Amino acid sequence: MDNILIIGGGHVGVTLAVDLELRKQETGCSPHLILVRDEEHLLNGSSGKADIDFEDVISGQIQHCSFPKEHVHKLDSDLSNVLPNTRAIIITVPDIPSLRFRMIEWVKSHALPAEAYVVFVRGGQGGLIATINAWREDPDFQKFSLALVEDSFYGTRFIDNKVSFKRKQLTNVSVIGPRPDDITNNLAQLFRGPSIPEGFHKFSLVRPLDLQFDPLGYIIHLAVVLDKMNLQLTSQGIQYSHYCDGVHQGNADTIENLDLERVQMAKCYNASTRSFSNILTEQYNLPKQPTFLEMMKSTKGIYRSLSPKSIEGLKVCRLIHEDVPAMLVMEWLGRISGEQFTHIKRHVVNVREQLQNLGIKFQPHQHYVEDFERRKMGRSEVINLLTNPV
Repeated sequence: MDNILIIGGGHVGVTLAVDLELRKQETGCSPHLILVRDEEHLLNGSSGKADIDFEDVISGQIQHCSFPKEHVHKLDSDLSNVLPNTRAIIITVPDIPSLRFRMIEWVKSHALPAEAYVVFVRGGQGGLIATINAWREDPDFQKFSLALVEDSFYGTRFIDNKVSFKRKQLTNVSVIGPRPDDITNNLAQLFRGPSIPEGFHKFSLVRPLDLQFDPLGYIIHLAVVLDKMNLQLTSQGIQYSHYCDGVHQGNADTIENLDLERVQMAKCYNASTRSFSNILTEQYNLPKQPTFLEMMKSTKGIYRSLSPKSIEGLKVCRLIHEDVPAMLVMEWLGRISGEQFTHIKRHVVNVREQLQNLGIKFQPHQHYVEDFERRKMGRSEVINLLTNPV
């Protein structure tokens, strides 16, 4: 069997590893999970196998998986027996600047087969331009084709020993390097087989320019967890359903305006994207609702994400450290576009103020934008890079 290396032991990485383990006879691939953090992990416990319940929240089906401990590794493990038969490296860790460059160095430093390709989930929004710049400038990195995926292949939560997930119908992907259609088809083959329901896990090959404007965590994550009313709940140790309850009458218009401005900014760059409401219909077949607020309330059956348990938990969660850099990249794109995008400007001011109140340093989140400014990149340079990355 070919090996699939999955880097990252969070919700997305574990879901993908368990899904592929359950379907390895269909795909002909054996998943290996590589943990980035050193602390104890359920899949790396004392027993020989980790027992995981795998629940499809749409169908209600629950499968049981015993994930082999010998397929769980640390980032600095000796993988010499695994690498020669590796087909793909799928990186699921957050798009945090320091972590993104650490992953690039890890890929370059390992002896992988010439036909192996690298997948970043998610491929952008913050680190998309930086990743392509790194690929263009480093011959060792150029050896690999990159598949940059819009977002997770699932909506998913991994809590205790249970994965609760729903498969997405359509996911956008960009490929950097030769044979983009072959790489996309190869990735899609991981999600083919009799146990995958018809109509799920379709991949649409788009330009990096389009992918840059697809993700919206910098809106739907930050504008929820840093909302004043939601912050008050978090400070009291009260958890709420992030999408269904975190979007409410007091912040729904702000979030919708930011989302519509994102779509408008894409047009300014001759890029194509869609609104969050349309994405929900596209990915999960949710019926359209009369208002954005009602659309978010209708996600109750598909989204189970809860808010952080405490302010301390909020300060270290990926919603801050992945989405603030992405927000700053989007604000920078608005600045250099030649157009006026006022909602993102106000969003940055509000987020900066809340981070200051929480005692979270802002400077580390500026790495991507500071690099772009040192390069003196403008609108035309961005369009050229993301349209013709090779």
